[in-house]
Amino acid sequence: MSSTRIFKSGNSLAVRIPRGIAFDEGAEVVVRRQGGSLVVSPARLTMSELVARLKAAPPPASVARPEFKAPKRLFDVR
Repeated sequence: MSSTRIFKSGNSLAVRIPRGIAFDEGAEVVVRRQGGSLVVSPARLTMSELVARLKAAPPPASVARPEFKAPKRLFDVR
């Protein structure tokens, strides 16, 4: 666990996040109050960012599936 202090930056209060637990510089984050704590988490991706990441991802592994054979029926299905 890392600790830091709150400081004034312009008219706002700020928190310096230690390098070992920081997000990438320039990353968009969401700050919310949860009980007596402040929680900093990455912002959700925009649709275009999500599409770009999916396009850059490797293709899924193919899985061999056994051929399906329909069971014989005692009646005619129409």
